[in-house]
Amino acid sequence: MKLKGDKKMKKENFLIGFFLLFLFTPNIRSEELLPDLFITTADFSNSDVTLSKALPKGGDKITIRAKIHNKGETSCSDITVCFFREDRTKKTIPIGGKHTIEKIEPDKFVMLTQEWLVPKNGFYKIIVVIDPDNKIKEKDKNNNKCYFEVPVVSKELHFHYWACPKSTRYVTIKMFSKKNEEKEYWENRGVIPAAWRGGVCQGKYGWNEEEQFINYWGTVITSGYPAIAIDEFIEGNPICKIMFSALIKTKEKFPNLLITLATPGLSGSEESADAYRKAADLVLIERYFSSFIMYYGFNTQWEMAKKMGIADKTLFTLGLSITEQSWITTEQELLRQIKYIKKLAPEMNGLSFFGWTTEHLYESIDNAIFAYYIKPVIWIKSISSDKATITNIGGMDAENIGIEIFSEEPKKGGERIDLKKIEFLKVGEEKTIEISSKYLSVVPSEHYTILE
Repeated sequence: MKLKGDKKMKKENFLIGFFLLFLFTPNIRSEELLPDLFITTADFSNSDVTLSKALPKGGDKITIRAKIHNKGETSCSDITVCFFREDRTKKTIPIGGKHTIEKIEPDKFVMLTQEWLVPKNGFYKIIVVIDPDNKIKEKDKNNNKCYFEVPVVSKELHFHYWACPKSTRYVTIKMFSKKNEEKEYWENRGVIPAAWRGGVCQGKYGWNEEEQFINYWGTVITSGYPAIAIDEFIEGNPICKIMFSALIKTKEKFPNLLITLATPGLSGSEESADAYRKAADLVLIERYFSSFIMYYGFNTQWEMAKKMGIADKTLFTLGLSITEQSWITTEQELLRQIKYIKKLAPEMNGLSFFGWTTEHLYESIDNAIFAYYIKPVIWIKSISSDKATITNIGGMDAENIGIEIFSEEPKKGGERIDLKKIEFLKVGEEKTIEISSKYLSVVPSEHYTILE
């Protein structure tokens, strides 16, 4: 038998419990829903800021792309975004005017584009600022600004890869042998995608006519590729004679198609020289070895490229591997070959890489490209009894270069007897200084690389 008092007590307990729940539980419905605009460049391989050209040179007209996200709980309207550039002196200059985004829904993004006339060579930062006047109330205002570092070189440089991970920084052309879902990714980074097509290997199908090669190579256009990587031009092979004339006619038919071709070696024939001069944009000479005694192959092929009049479009292709010991497998061998090539062919406009290797070695390649092709590179080119020639064979102009002169080799206890200063040295420029001793050393600096 239930008593009325029990019912009353239960009702009172229920009301007290409800009151306490109301008192101590946050009232979520009363919280204000806010947007959260953000942009980030923390991970270069997945940056919200990209360029239409992976490695711009001074004077280029390129496009900056910026992905503006809203990861908040509500939409956001009338969003102002500004672009700036900052040089080494920390001077900040606006790029274009203000952009206004009408609206971004939660968990969506809007892509903005801004044209940029690239300034002279040097290091720059692209700065993108969301809501610069701080008019929008957000959950987090600390993610509305980002910096994107952009090295600008003095001339066109090419770094051509057969394969590389997304973490690779300095890629300008990447080859695709099949339909690849990564093509769009690399294009968004300003990398030129080149479709692989066969060369003399097509002979196994009985090909012996120009038109067969022209039509085959032309399929890259209908496949949506702006470039082709033709493999291989083996000079001396009968089919290659057909390929030379087909190459010229392919370029005539598709003048905007960027053509790179691989060859195990240049023969120097007038027929090949004429085809390469007229139709190839890049000639990639394959040099796959890891022994210093094979380096003479660099010398003979570079001399041949100059003789044929194609030095300006010639790159050496280095072989990369994880296990193949006759190719490059270590950072030490990589640097030894790159330094050798820089001294032999300082005017060579980049490098090419074939094969697959470790993440660590790809990182080493990036570091080497940055040090020996992008930054200023100071080299004591020659020393006579009373004069020395200093040159800059890097990708940027150099400033405030110090040349120390010693009584004898510093390692043997030589004392510094003089210090020469070169205030400015353009890319490719040489300057002669008077010296009182043949023992010279370039003063180290973070602003340039010393080629020893």
